[in-house]
Amino acid sequence: MRKGKNIFASYYHYFGGNADVVDDPYQILGTEGLYVSDVSVLHRLTPGPSLSTIMQTGTRVADALVASLGNNVEKKILLVV
Repeated sequence: MRKGKNIFASYYHYFGGNADVVDDPYQILGTEGLYVSDVSVLHRLTPGPSLSTIMQTGTRVADALVASLGNNVEKKILLVV
């Protein structure tokens, strides 16, 4: 594994570049309702296939987003894939 300026790299996956700008439910600090769910928010890459880790991260983000909406159905959701 190599360590760059603010990004780490395994042979196949870059990770960690945005780990310091998100809180526990992966919401970008200082924003309301803006979440990130990709490998860039992980502090370390887990051993094995990274897909399951990213799917779990996406599940946590989705749960946090639904919880933040509460009963307010007027909020708009923008999903960027």
